[in-house]
Amino acid sequence: MKFLFIIVYLFCFATPVKSQGYQVTLQAPDFKNGLAYLTYYYGANINIEDSALINNKGVAVFKKDKKLPPGIYSIVFPGKNKLFDFFVAQEQLIVISADTSDLLNKTSISGSKENILFQQYQKYIAVKGKELQKEQQAFSSSISKSDSLLHEKNYKTLNKELNQYRENVILQYPNSMLATLFKSMREPGILLQKPLTKNDSISNYNYYKKHFWDGISFMD
Repeated sequence: MKFLFIIVYLFCFATPVKSQGYQVTLQAPDFKNGLAYLTYYYGANINIEDSALINNKGVAVFKKDKKLPPGIYSIVFPGKNKLFDFFVAQEQLIVISADTSDLLNKTSISGSKENILFQQYQKYIAVKGKELQKEQQAFSSSISKSDSLLHEKNYKTLNKELNQYRENVILQYPNSMLATLFKSMREPGILLQKPLTKNDSISNYNYYKKHFWDGISFMD
């Protein structure tokens, strides 16, 4: 039922918008050539939706006449060793200004309100994830019972703060894609072996990035 809800929600999300295609413009001045990819999550894999050559000004344009199904997509940079995740919803004229020296803090997205929330969360989880990881490591290396109890308590407190952050997003922005993602994380689900459409990407993304949702950032 949860997967069906997500699929129906995302279809409804796109219904009011007339089909006029998509355009995702990548501005990546660190590159003067090379092939960039627009990808989406399909099960545990990343599949290619589109590709575009980066010109000598560091610009690549992904563009087609048909709209993208709403979901979570990634830009894979030349060399395939860096990627940047973002939401695609109703607004599909998106500009991504990327600095690959610090994708998390120095990359901006315009033309998409959904990604404001998503970027805020990624920055939050980058900090919170390090704190959680630190307490987890300290717990594992604890010598005394008192140390173990202390780090276990600290970890639970941090994890509670993380869950509260997600619940606040759901309450304040109930119709956002990020809220839908957080709702899908409230209870474990079974990954569809053969997703019906790319609109299952939120559930598949949750599966693929499971360590990220445990509090570990996947950003470089």
